[in-house]
Amino acid sequence: MNGTTHRNVTEKAIILLSKEKKDNYYAIGEDNLLENANTLSRIGSELRYKNSDTDHENDLEFVDVDGASGVGRDDPHEDKWNVVDDTSSYSSLGFDLTSFQHFIDLGHKGKYDDYDGYSYHYGSACRNGYQSAKEVISRKGHGFVSDCMGLAEWLSNRSFGSFDDLVNGWFNDEYVHSPGMKWYRNCSPAVWRYTFCEGEDKYSQILGRYPLAQRVGKYGCGIPYSVFTPVDNLGRYWYERFLISGNALDLGPVMHAIQDACVPHHTSGYVGNWHVEYEDCLDKEFNDYVNICDSAVLMLYRQWSANSDAAPAKITYPRSMTLTPNKSWRIDHLITWLACQSHDQYVNDYDNFRNEDWKEKEEFLDKQKPRKLLALAVAMSMLVFDKAREEYVKEKKYGSDKVDAIHVLIYANKAKSSDIDLQMRLFYNKCGGSIEFDFPEEDNIVSPTANGSDYYLYRKEIDVSRNNIDAKKFNLELERCRIKDFQFFYKISYKTADNVWHPYADTYSLKKNTIFSGETNCITLPRRQSAIIRKVRFSSGQSSRYNAQTADGVALKVQSRGHLPQYVKLLSKSNCVSILDIPVDSEDCKISIMIMGKDAWLPSYIKIDLLDEGGKTIYNFSRSWPDHLWLTYKSKSKNLPEYDLIQNCVDVFCPPTR
Repeated sequence: MNGTTHRNVTEKAIILLSKEKKDNYYAIGEDNLLENANTLSRIGSELRYKNSDTDHENDLEFVDVDGASGVGRDDPHEDKWNVVDDTSSYSSLGFDLTSFQHFIDLGHKGKYDDYDGYSYHYGSACRNGYQSAKEVISRKGHGFVSDCMGLAEWLSNRSFGSFDDLVNGWFNDEYVHSPGMKWYRNCSPAVWRYTFCEGEDKYSQILGRYPLAQRVGKYGCGIPYSVFTPVDNLGRYWYERFLISGNALDLGPVMHAIQDACVPHHTSGYVGNWHVEYEDCLDKEFNDYVNICDSAVLMLYRQWSANSDAAPAKITYPRSMTLTPNKSWRIDHLITWLACQSHDQYVNDYDNFRNEDWKEKEEFLDKQKPRKLLALAVAMSMLVFDKAREEYVKEKKYGSDKVDAIHVLIYANKAKSSDIDLQMRLFYNKCGGSIEFDFPEEDNIVSPTANGSDYYLYRKEIDVSRNNIDAKKFNLELERCRIKDFQFFYKISYKTADNVWHPYADTYSLKKNTIFSGETNCITLPRRQSAIIRKVRFSSGQSSRYNAQTADGVALKVQSRGHLPQYVKLLSKSNCVSILDIPVDSEDCKISIMIMGKDAWLPSYIKIDLLDEGGKTIYNFSRSWPDHLWLTYKSKSKNLPEYDLIQNCVDVFCPPTR
């Protein structure tokens, strides 16, 4: 659909849904959170434009390989002297390249998904193209070509069959700049976002989807042989992102995916075959179509809302066409079901768009056909608004399950003229795919808060309390990380909604000259694994000031939330093993060293291994106190003095021993 029709369909869905509910519908309140009771129509304008703007995102970069013979590919973001540079772009032929991700080709079984997105060679577009390139070019002002500089000259010595042939001929020396490729600088975030794969390395799938191009078009190279992600993946990403953010504007691209799935060309894999003309007609005739079918829209919405049939395991064309959708279906299945209805019109009602006489509009575009698809688009938009609100409230986390803040602490060796450039992203594992969620830009860069004579200390606390983040499922990655000339260590903790801090990752080091760019765009920060601790193995050394009055007066305190502490008496022997009375979850384990009497010297060192039932080491660490730290019992304190070994509190950080 064109932007105007996307906005109109979304507006119609909001109006009908508000009337249907007859009272304040749960919608955007504070900072766009959907669960506050304000009218949905209040944010209608923003949501409509967030929908239509999905066609204009700079999230998919093409690189045109322009190098002269023998030069080959180079960095498209850098101008080099005396070199014919490759060039990058986000739009060409008069449209934004992100639109290549707004198709789902039901005419072919998918290579990477149940049904892939647009693909010239592996999909439908290389055959049955009935709209000729010559016919398109002869008409001035055609949306796909009117803004393209140099197209006429390029065409002068070439001949093409269909319009899809022309488009892919134009792009045959270009490739999608994807994660894992050289010179990648987060150029195509949509590629990572919309690629879902179960049990497969994501980078491998991406590199398979988007082959590199050469200076001239060759078999197996570039855009004609690329396999773009289907539009239901786009809808799935943004829907699941909404379940994290609660921001109803994240539903704008979901509406976009729903509505594009109601355009026959988007579900059959063709840029041509009067695709532009069909959508232009929808723009002009929208009000006539929709005003007549309001009753049909409400009938569909009520029928789907009342249906309680079990959700299908998969959607296939034409078998699934007769199913009745409901709110229990996965969002990508709802979109694919719409695509089945739309593709069926392409094949059976329009006879694969063989009609070449566009002047006979009434014959070519029987109003009953788009009317049916528009009704489906409006009704499904209404249903998904309902589904999203209910699932967000249902999945909302509280207390110890919800993350409210993330604290990052970085200790770096003296850097002199060093350069640190860190950006952190949160990934959420849902439905077999990773949902990327950027922190607010101002909170994304880890910034310095303290400097020392021989080290730098970076500290950042990131507030994520407005997001619905499950403490057990989130993961963190460093992106666009440039670390030169030195080594640094990081430690990450997170705070849950019950105001308790937990360790996300133990102290971890990244070596000097680590550069995340090009082939390695980001690195996953290893998370502290949860396991059940059953045994503690330790060795310790006596303080040189050890004396009879304080002999054996120090113990380990092991405690998990909700359980009484357990004490392990420290002895100056090696490899002593103590079995805990109650198993402890390592995710929620706090270990302290404390005195059991009035006062005592800490040992000179301690080495600890935490073991599971079978004796496997879950976690190990060591600490030393060269200054022979003295712990003294304070009579006014109700608690015995203790010294945390695994620091759950973020206020104290001890740099690793160098």
